[in-house]
This record gives sequence, C-alpha cells and structure tokens, in this order.
Amino acid sequence: MPTADRRSPEANALLQDLDPAAPDVIEALRTILLDETFGLTEGVKWNAPSYALDGDDRITFNFRGKGGIRLVFHCGAKKRAVKAAAPLIDERALEWADNERALATFMTVREVNAKREWLQGVIKRWLAAA
Repeated sequence: MPTADRRSPEANALLQDLDPAAPDVIEALRTILLDETFGLTEGVKWNAPSYALDGDDRITFNFRGKGGIRLVFHCGAKKRAVKAAAPLIDERALEWADNERALATFMTVREVNAKREWLQGVIKRWLAAA
C-alpha cells in the first residue's frame, strides 16, 4: 500500500488544524515512518501523530517548544514491570530522556533526507527493542 494511503485521517485533520511551523519536515518524517517495512499504523496521541506497532504506540511527534520537529521514541502508555537498566538501543545521536524514551530533532527537509538511512535504522532497532 502506498504511504499516502496509510496516512490517518485523524492525523491529517490534526495537522491541518495545528498549522505546524514546519509542515514539509513533518511530511518527510511521516513518509519514512509509514514505510511498509516497519508495519506502523498512524493515529493521534498527545495531540500529535503517533505510530503504533501491533496496537502499541512507539513513536510520536512532539511539536511543543522551539527548535525543530521532534520524534519521541517511547514504549507506549503502559508502565513496564521492570525499567530498562540501560538505553533500549545503543544510539548516542538520540537525546535520551530516560532509558526507555529518546528524542530525535529535525530542523529541515534537507536534514531529514541526509539522515534518512540513519533514522530508518533507529526505527527498526527501536521497534525490535521496545
């Protein structure tokens, strides 16, 4: 199924209403996240597009604050019985909020395109670990 067909009407409506500062960056990131390789479904969580694997949210946009568009890599809303003792994946380029939550920030479409392979690798490893 083409990426455009995988976009959630809820997320489309939300983004249209939000009028985010960098719609081109958001669309470039959505295209990567909705690649069939990952098997993610798009919905809305925390008033932003969110991407779930098997019904569990794993990656969510964050539009708050200044300085780019952020992707939040997380383990969903359910608390884990045991917290990870180390970051879920070995990726120092991410900004780690804790061992089970990390952020990646993108300023421009050029940056998204330059980091496409890196981001695809991060997504793949995150989904396998989370």
